[in-house]
Amino acid sequence: MLKLRVLLTFILVLISNNFKTINYKLEIINQYQEDYLAKLEIPKIKLIKKLYSKNSSFNNVDINLMMIGDTPGTDTKVIIAGHSGYGSNAYFNDLIYLDIDDEIIVYYKNEKYVYKISKIYDIEKTGKIYLEKSDVGIIVLITCRIGTNMQTVYKGYLK
Repeated sequence: MLKLRVLLTFILVLISNNFKTINYKLEIINQYQEDYLAKLEIPKIKLIKKLYSKNSSFNNVDINLMMIGDTPGTDTKVIIAGHSGYGSNAYFNDLIYLDIDDEIIVYYKNEKYVYKISKIYDIEKTGKIYLEKSDVGIIVLITCRIGTNMQTVYKGYLK
């Protein structure tokens, strides 16, 4: 009788965990039905990804890219964080193939904002980034360097 109870408990836990996984996957699928704020495109690495408003549950690096800074504009700082490494949410894995002068495009409110990468550098992973003042729009992409306490920063200016 004890073996049967243990077996039934195991089966119930397995079913419960599967339902949690299914619900999580349905939530991810639903993100494509939610209105997005902007779209990020990096032609060189063939990345196209929707960006959501700061108060959206999909503006989260655990399931998508995360907009931290301003929305695109002629004098704003667009900051986007994303994972590198392993897993289905490692959208910034291929940033390592970017070079100076490569393009980053953001589509926002029927406008196309084209940025040109001007600087690629590493910083310590502290949760903070310091940017100098600028009279033109800036974009910053941030991702972790696997196995280190560092992050790589890709900084570009509006063309």
